Amino acid sequence: MTLLPQEIIRRKRDGGRLSTEEIEAFVAGIADGSPSEGGWGEGQIGAFAMAAAPTSVLPAPQGSTTTPEPPSKNPSTAWRW
Repeated sequence: MTLLPQEIIRRKRDGGRLSTEEIEAFVAGIADGSPSEGGWGEGQIGAFAMAAAPTSVLPAPQGSTTTPEPPSKNPSTAWRW
């Protein structure tokens, strides 16, 4: 059975656990190189990396009951994103 990269990415993006077969297909796809040779392309590798990344890089608040102040309307003190 051929595992399509988009199906593996979709399962991981949706929070699913990958089977050993899916992980092996991902690794083999990277090692194969060219997408025309059965490998994964750069875009698919990037999409998988984003799907596998944690959904939050910040730790959950630990018992905090305060909320941050809203950004100031003064541009010199507004939050910078």
